[in-house]
Amino acid sequence: MSGTWFDNASLGLIFHWGVYSAAARGEWVMNRERLTPEEYYRRYYPAFNTASWDPDHWMECARSSGARYVILTARHHDGFCLWPTETTPWHCGAGGQQRDLVGDFVTAARRYGLQVGLYYSLADWSHRDYPASWERDWPLTWPAHKDRPRFVAHCRRQL
Repeated sequence: MSGTWFDNASLGLIFHWGVYSAAARGEWVMNRERLTPEEYYRRYYPAFNTASWDPDHWMECARSSGARYVILTARHHDGFCLWPTETTPWHCGAGGQQRDLVGDFVTAARRYGLQVGLYYSLADWSHRDYPASWERDWPLTWPAHKDRPRFVAHCRRQL
């Protein structure tokens, strides 16, 4: 074998999971239904129940399928963080759930000998300095957006 571990990994799994999962209509539900962050989280966060989530079971399934690496969507475009953070009210440490899902995921993956990656969306529809979630032309208007530096600073603090 030559190359990096990734070149030889063959199979990896991406776990695309978050509050949008409770809506059961895809990860762009906030965008498609033009929901404010407050309305989106009011509707779907209570149904995003992590009490019975078993990351070891996920990793057992991943490993038995032949996967060599796993990736978790740590934060998608809706801005919900799967770890407790003081940078936003939209995170899994709020509202009674009190779990560090990213930490649980990484720990379980390592226990099963899997490489770990995290997906962190640079879009954040819940942040006041980010263009509205339904603005279709934001890649074109974003460079001139006056609040962009403040948003970038927010992302850096969050990471």
